[in-house]
Amino acid sequence: MHIRKLLACGLLATSTLLAACATTTRWDKDYAKAPEPVKTDWDLTKQRCTGCHSLERVFLQLNLAKDRGDVEWMVQDMAAHPGSGIRQSEIQPITDTLDWHRTQ
Repeated sequence: MHIRKLLACGLLATSTLLAACATTTRWDKDYAKAPEPVKTDWDLTKQRCTGCHSLERVFLQLNLAKDRGDVEWMVQDMAAHPGSGIRQSEIQPITDTLDWHRTQ
């Protein structure tokens, strides 16, 4: 029974990851036109943000941001969650990447 639970959890995690990866390509073409280092930091942003939820959710929240301070608050709030995987040194590049999109 324990092995079945592990297999089920692994299958669920894999399908969730695949779904998250499939939805990230929607914004790839926008970031292909971005200046450096935003273009490079897009991969980091996708990786960290899709660890817990979809990018659709991130961009819906980003639409509510009035300024860079709102974006920075959002990233810092996510970084405070233990499972986010966002390191302190990654807050700035992720904020820059998301704020670039907000201003487009």
